[in-house]
Amino acid sequence: MKTVLVAGSGRSLNDQAELAARLVGRGLAKSGFALVTGCWKGVDEKATNAFLGALQEDGISPVGRYTQVFHRGAGNLLMSSKVSDARLRFEVGSDEVAYIKARDLCQAGILIGGLGGTKHMAFELIGSGRPVFPLSLTGGDAMDAYGEILQKWEQRQIPWLTRTQFLGLSLPLVGDANHLMRLLSAALSNTAEVFISYRRDDVPGVAGRIAADLREHLGPLRVFLDMHSIEPGCNFDSRIRDALEQCRAVICLIGPRWNVERLSTRNDVVRYELETALQLDKPIVPVVAFSGELPMEQSLPNTLKGLVRHNAVFVHDNATYEDRMNSIIKEIDRLLAGRA
Repeated sequence: MKTVLVAGSGRSLNDQAELAARLVGRGLAKSGFALVTGCWKGVDEKATNAFLGALQEDGISPVGRYTQVFHRGAGNLLMSSKVSDARLRFEVGSDEVAYIKARDLCQAGILIGGLGGTKHMAFELIGSGRPVFPLSLTGGDAMDAYGEILQKWEQRQIPWLTRTQFLGLSLPLVGDANHLMRLLSAALSNTAEVFISYRRDDVPGVAGRIAADLREHLGPLRVFLDMHSIEPGCNFDSRIRDALEQCRAVICLIGPRWNVERLSTRNDVVRYELETALQLDKPIVPVVAFSGELPMEQSLPNTLKGLVRHNAVFVHDNATYEDRMNSIIKEIDRLLAGRA
């Protein structure tokens, strides 16, 4: 479980900052992250209450999911009934120690407003290789940090995020923080969650294009494509099986040379991939590209008949690619959210 620090303004909040703190706190709880905050009024309090409230809705204990770095000279969240359990607090003796402890507990940081110290924390996290997400519309340090990171992207880029993904942090949070949660997952993921099965002599260009678009959306490490994801010297079969065991969705790309007859061969790679995915009960999205055809159930080996029970997406030509790719992305988002 990854721990995220939420830091920002310690007193009065503008409307966007207050809404962001609430949505972020709730989003982190619903997405399976752990939260660490300080103990000040403002962002700490709003995010904490939203986070713990969402856990309570789902009947989940906050022990092990939430830590408040508390010191008695700070704003007093200790009196809140939500954090009265001593197991939720880490008590320290000074502002400086609280700052260091909060920094050391997290794997990523979210910035909401702030008045100086928040931006300093952000660049310390980036300097140690941890991703930071400044919500620029909340103003203050978050806006300043966002601008500085963007201006010096090559030197201060967020690990495992593209510039396009980072630009999404300039959009307001409305209704939920799902987009931000996806970016967090992308930056903190060290396993591929989407596996692309295809034939190299069929439509490798389409496979590469789909992989690139999914990596742009999900993050570069969350998509497995064999020619880019298998290191030289690795055992191919074991690497494929490991990737399928770790993934949470499979795209089966079927083009004009996919050739269903090759699936009758025991050592066929695509057969191995799809058999393994079905055995592991992985959700499969068949993508029928250009003049490819979805196979008839009776033409498939018994171990692969389950493939045709999954709803397919049809990409007829380049003109329909973008629209169909949006459908694929929506379905992958749904599958990843459903199996989180």
